[in-house]
Amino acid sequence: MKLAHLIVGAALAVAVAACSSGTQPTQSPSVAPTEIPSLGPSPSPTVVATPSPSAPAATQYKIKKGDTLYSIARRNHISLDVLLAANPQIKNPNTLKIGQVIYIPAK
Repeated sequence: MKLAHLIVGAALAVAVAACSSGTQPTQSPSVAPTEIPSLGPSPSPTVVATPSPSAPAATQYKIKKGDTLYSIARRNHISLDVLLAANPQIKNPNTLKIGQVIYIPAK
């Protein structure tokens, strides 16, 4: 007897042969389908933002004494969230270094 692999979601067809006496085979008792355990949620695809060729480039800005991300965002008429999204290299938004370069996205 050759064994085959089953694929989750594939339909399984079972052929029923007539008995040698010429009578119809008896029906086997109903069997409830067995639920196949899930392997967990499928992972979400990773999306990487790529600027489109028509999108204006971000402007580089060098941090000066007294700058905060909030003040830079206000000065450039963008939200703090937009400024942070344009600068994923900033791990702690409360710690900026004078001379550090950040990117200010175009409006």
